[in-house]
Amino acid sequence: MGFYSATLSGVTPVLVEIEIDLSGGLPFFQVVGLPDEILKESKTRVKSAISQSEFKFPYDKRLVMNLSPSKLKKEGSGFELGLAAQILYSSDQITAPDLNILFLGELALTGKVRPVDDLLALVQAAQYNSIIDLVVVPKEDMKILEKSYSGAALGIEHLNDFKNPVWWEDQQILSPPKIRSMTENEELEQDSFLCGQFSEFWAQHLKMAAVGKHHYLLCGPPGSGKTFFAESLRRLRSFEDYTPDIQLRVLNSLFERGDHELPWSAPHHSASLPGIVGGGNPPRPGAVTRAHGGILFLDELLEFSPPVLDSLREPLEKGSVEVARANHFVRFPSVFQLIVATNPCRCGHWKSDFGTCTCSFPSRTKYQMKLSGPLLDRFDVRIFCDVPRGTEKKVSGKKIYSELQEILEFKKRQGEFKLSLGALDYLDHHFGSTIKNHRQLKKIRAVGETLAALEFSAMIQRQHLERALEYQRPLF
Repeated sequence: MGFYSATLSGVTPVLVEIEIDLSGGLPFFQVVGLPDEILKESKTRVKSAISQSEFKFPYDKRLVMNLSPSKLKKEGSGFELGLAAQILYSSDQITAPDLNILFLGELALTGKVRPVDDLLALVQAAQYNSIIDLVVVPKEDMKILEKSYSGAALGIEHLNDFKNPVWWEDQQILSPPKIRSMTENEELEQDSFLCGQFSEFWAQHLKMAAVGKHHYLLCGPPGSGKTFFAESLRRLRSFEDYTPDIQLRVLNSLFERGDHELPWSAPHHSASLPGIVGGGNPPRPGAVTRAHGGILFLDELLEFSPPVLDSLREPLEKGSVEVARANHFVRFPSVFQLIVATNPCRCGHWKSDFGTCTCSFPSRTKYQMKLSGPLLDRFDVRIFCDVPRGTEKKVSGKKIYSELQEILEFKKRQGEFKLSLGALDYLDHHFGSTIKNHRQLKKIRAVGETLAALEFSAMIQRQHLERALEYQRPLF
């Protein structure tokens, strides 16, 4: 049996055991285990809540409460319900089942139990740790809990509820409802993407991006469709059927979005480095973590500061951001698909058939040099897109969606795509010259696999790798 609460370490919920030493001696009440200022004030609320309920606070006792692990800083008022329950149980004023119980709730001075912030994120600590048998939360939060928690739960309105031994028997076994996919939506036929029309150029790249989850660099003049592509890809990928894991459920709770929503982040180009990759003290997640499991879209890429752009290299490579401070270390998840859009120069018309560039060569070079070579290497597909002429053949969104489902099904059945003899010979011939390093080799093979899937080819052929290499050509 044990009494527990929870806190967040970065974006990871951590179980905190509430220990107590209630003994004779000089009257004393202290909470140890790195509590923050809010939690230090909780002593006053806990005392008053117990005294104004049908209980007696042990003012004549020496009372020390420890929050373990002690090296982790504890934040917030959500510990108060657990502290009060442990005091009442240890002073023989209430009974409790022989279970490991997670308590989350803030106390009013009258003993009423109030909701806590980030409840869905904190309660996932019980999912991370299988030792928890029961979760006790404010009754107001039970409807929220039903959305994403699976297990035994109990709602409490007031500390006086502990007085009733039968109250412990009112446990509910929660099972979150099945996440409804977009394809089950009755209004699917009215969806803006499915009703839209796309050029063959954009239709091809939408399918490529959705199948391979490739990182895209889009360069072109204003009005060429770069932002439209990103928004359309967001809509197309929102049709995916997926069940978020515990980590993603925590992030959905912190960022106040539904479990059915595709994670999406599109920060303004004035965003700071901590705003993009995370930071601060205490560390907080940035845009790359908000986009975890989904899409990060950076519009007007070259308007971002170079240090901010280069900070994306590590998250793209490792799939996480590690923020170190003097007293603790936090890792934020950051597995996302990066889509960026930029004009080729300040006036936006360099290489365009529909405008004349007014930028000087030094000005244009300075603008383009904001994008460093190492970051450029992280992109799988780099394309130049000009303003559409209006004569292109159109493809409906419904057809793109239908073809995408067929491609994904084929790719799932196929499993591993092998290289043909011609493709192997092509890689051997170009590696070390046109293909400069192993990272580029890996990207060309990945894009080649996507192109093979789009053609329902069981093997990656030479022509697939040739096209994949074309997407690695310099744009500037």
